[in-house]
Amino acid sequence: MQKKRSVLVMLGWNDPAVLRTIGRFARDTGWHIESRIFYTEQVPNGWRGDGMLVSSGTREDVRRFICRQAPFQPTVVIGGNSLGFAAPSVQGDDREAGRLAARHFGHLLQALL
Repeated sequence: MQKKRSVLVMLGWNDPAVLRTIGRFARDTGWHIESRIFYTEQVPNGWRGDGMLVSSGTREDVRRFICRQAPFQPTVVIGGNSLGFAAPSVQGDDREAGRLAARHFGHLLQALL
């Protein structure tokens, strides 16, 4: 049996769609998600796990924690914010989202005319 991976999720914002997606992936792959910081607002100093999903947020203590921990485990930055170290990142494509919205509303307007 494969060891259950423990992944820390520390995002500086709360997007229910992103959290649902992470949760669904975690359930499907057998990850344990550590996300207590959403509720306790305490940085999990001394935390050891298998990886982190992070964003820069605004708190300096969170930023320092992420920068300290990132060299010791796989880390993926969610969003376009730079944390001062090289890591893979996942970002939205605002330009494509705008094109899709314009196309959608254009079709609605044509249907009304």
